[in-house]
Amino acid sequence: MQTRNQTAAASPTPVLAVRDLSIALPAGGDRPQAVRHISFEVAPGRIVCLLGESGSGKSVIAHAVMGLLPPALKPAGGSIELLGENLLVIFQEPMTALNPLYTIGNQIVETLALHEGLDRRAARERAVALLERTGISDAAHRFDSFPHQLSGGQRQRVIAILVIATVNFLLIRAAPGDPVSVMAGEAGASDPQFVAQLRTQFGLDKPVPEQLATYLGHVVHLDLGYSYRQQQPVLDLILQRLPATLILTGSAFLLSVLFGVVLGAWASRRAGSWVDNAITLFALVFYATPLYWLAMMAVLLFSVKLDWLPGFGYFTVGADLHGLALVFDIASHLVLPALTLALFYMAVYARMTRASMLEVAQMDFVKTARAKGVRPGRIQRAHILRNALLPVVTLAGIQAGGMIGGAVLTETVFAWPGIGRLMFDALLQRDYNLLLGCFLVTAAMAVLFNLLTDFVYTLVDPRIEMQ
Repeated sequence: MQTRNQTAAASPTPVLAVRDLSIALPAGGDRPQAVRHISFEVAPGRIVCLLGESGSGKSVIAHAVMGLLPPALKPAGGSIELLGENLLVIFQEPMTALNPLYTIGNQIVETLALHEGLDRRAARERAVALLERTGISDAAHRFDSFPHQLSGGQRQRVIAILVIATVNFLLIRAAPGDPVSVMAGEAGASDPQFVAQLRTQFGLDKPVPEQLATYLGHVVHLDLGYSYRQQQPVLDLILQRLPATLILTGSAFLLSVLFGVVLGAWASRRAGSWVDNAITLFALVFYATPLYWLAMMAVLLFSVKLDWLPGFGYFTVGADLHGLALVFDIASHLVLPALTLALFYMAVYARMTRASMLEVAQMDFVKTARAKGVRPGRIQRAHILRNALLPVVTLAGIQAGGMIGGAVLTETVFAWPGIGRLMFDALLQRDYNLLLGCFLVTAAMAVLFNLLTDFVYTLVDPRIEMQ
């Protein structure tokens, strides 16, 4: 690997050079409003990215260049130079965060549009040509995934998320109390000057419309802000808790759908019998039982009284477990919260499946199948159940996203370190940015589950096609 001085001496003439490009970074926590300066150039056979002042602004361009690197060349961080596949990247500092919407390609487009007066289409075409001259053969394909190339359905989903973010922001701002009053109260400081300084630092002294515009501008670039209380970026905090929530809600969702559909199908096949009555009673009881009460009773019975299962936490603290031992330990901690969360939704799916199958069983095509002598089991599976699943799939798609929000009580009772508990703590601490970030992530996941539901439709009913 060459040194920087050797590399600089052999540098070819750049075909595009940007020096001291200013990027404004928002204020948050103890981080003041700042402007970072970066420089990059595109030359035949290479891209050089020089990151200026220290601070989190480096990650914007650093991650952009990382997105252009082949996997084998992606570094773990640090002050490095990489040579290979006609690409050279210089990082002066390790990356500190991720922001994938800022790509170096977009920076080139914006630079060309600003300094050379090109429209976006012409700037994009020239940027693709510049990147291809550096050896990036699929540059045009990478540009096709940029935000301004979103399809109609993608635009609708992005707009839906932005509308949800706006409503959440306005509702939280309308609530009594704010993080400044909480922090000042905890510090025992009633000095108006100190309180005013905190409000200025957190941007709460600005008009609400200006705060909203700033917040949405950051959301578009996946900057969820800075947690006042945790002293960490909101996105980092959420990503730390997301795996635990996905494990819990994913397990509960699979259990509820699987057993709910099975119980509902069994009840519809034995309609009017004691089996149907027992399943209906089971569904009504768990549908009407408060989730927090069910969680506390589960801890009291299976953890405290019987000592069969651990009642709290994600894994055994202090146990140095690895491999399968760690997997089994997490699974044992998962049983109670997953079953508790699944029982309510299992009751919902059982009732929905039963009602839908009884309705489909009265349709003409089912009567025709019976008249042709098709076996009852095949009629039940291939004709009734498959057609009855569409409303169940619709309900499951809607509730899958809501299950993450519903996990707040479950995670709080079982001390499960997921987004639900993070959201609860943020609410008590009036940590606006963290609370808004949690809301936004749950909303985005709900939109994602709706998209997945559309794909499941095509599997359940071949007559439905994705456009």
